[in-house]
Amino acid sequence: MTALVRELLGGRGRHLAVEPDPVRAARLSLRFPYVEVVTDDAPVGSAATAGAASLVQQ
Repeated sequence: MTALVRELLGGRGRHLAVEPDPVRAARLSLRFPYVEVVTDDAPVGSAATAGAASLVQQ
């Protein structure tokens, strides 16, 4: 999903990833240094997941 979002952004905007698991968040940060990774919870339907949810639905 992270690589797909980067492709869709096309170098524009800010890429934020929300990952509840600190170990996975650290891996994401290492694999995708251009992504701002936050260790937190983002429930479906929240403002943080609205874009991802609409992308998955398409």
